[in-house]
This record gives sequence, structure tokens and C-alpha cells, in this order.
Amino acid sequence: RALGESDTVTDFNLVETRIGSGSDYAALLDHAGVPVMDVTFDGPYGVYHSAYDDFYWMNHVGDPGYHYHALMAQLLGVLALRVANADFIPFDFGSYGAHVREYLDALAAKRQLSALHLESLRAAIDEFERAGRGLNEAVASALAAGAPDSLLADQANRGMMNVERNWLDAAGIPAR
Repeated sequence: RALGESDTVTDFNLVETRIGSGSDYAALLDHAGVPVMDVTFDGPYGVYHSAYDDFYWMNHVGDPGYHYHALMAQLLGVLALRVANADFIPFDFGSYGAHVREYLDALAAKRQLSALHLESLRAAIDEFERAGRGLNEAVASALAAGAPDSLLADQANRGMMNVERNWLDAAGIPAR
């Protein structure tokens, strides 16, 4: 969901987790199960993928001096260093579970899903969120105790990287 001007930014709502399926990275997420992130500056300029989206427009209207471009490069560099240098990948699976619940609630609100019994799915999401919060606590505890055991960190990181892959169906999308 988009943040309004009066919304407080928290770890939970800092990022938009519904990145969509029309993105350039859909193949990574939807077919390979690789976690992705879309970082963007957004505005009412209306030239995205248009005939006016060219160097002239960027030099004179979009980002004269390329200040936003430089800021984005700096932001992405810091993000890459943060992930590369982390003992544990900085994923928050407690928050992830809560977002999955939001997605289910949005789907369940649609009329065509009203006949489905979603109790077992809701219970599984609750368990996923609890396990995610437990993982967050275990990681925080391991980091607070000093340099974590490299084997433990490697196993935890590999497990976290595989969560997205676990959502995939090896057969793919039916009829495609």
C-alpha cells in the first residue's frame, strides 16, 4: 500500500511488498524463486516508457544535474554493502508473514473467494509469522552474543534464501 503523508514509516510499511507481475524481475521471483527488490523514485512526471523519456527530457526536466540518479546509485551501493557484509541476511520473516496475511485478507474480500474455507491457510500463515518472529529473535540473539558461528550463519542464510523457492510449483502456472 502507498504511504500517505500522515503515515508513520515503520519496518512493516517501509517497503511496498506487492511489486507486481509486470516488472522486469518477475522471472527471478516467479520462476526462479529469487528474492527481489524494486527501488525507485516516483513522481507525477508521466513519461515512464513514453516517447518523451529521453536524454533531453532527463537533462532539462526529469533530473537536471542527475542528482536523483547519483542518490539512487549511492542508496543501491549502501544496500548492496549491507547485504554483502551481513552475518545474517537482513530478512524479516515475521513481517513477511503479516504481509502474506494482508494478501489473503484482500483476496478473501473478493466475492469469488467467499465460499472457500480459509481457516487452515490462516493457521499456516500464523505459524509462518510466529516462526519468522522466532527467527528474528534468534538472529538478534546470535548477533548480540558476538560474531556468530560461520556454519550456523551459512545454514540460516541458505534457509532464508530458499523460502521464496519453497512457494514455487515445479509444474509452473497451470495451462501455461
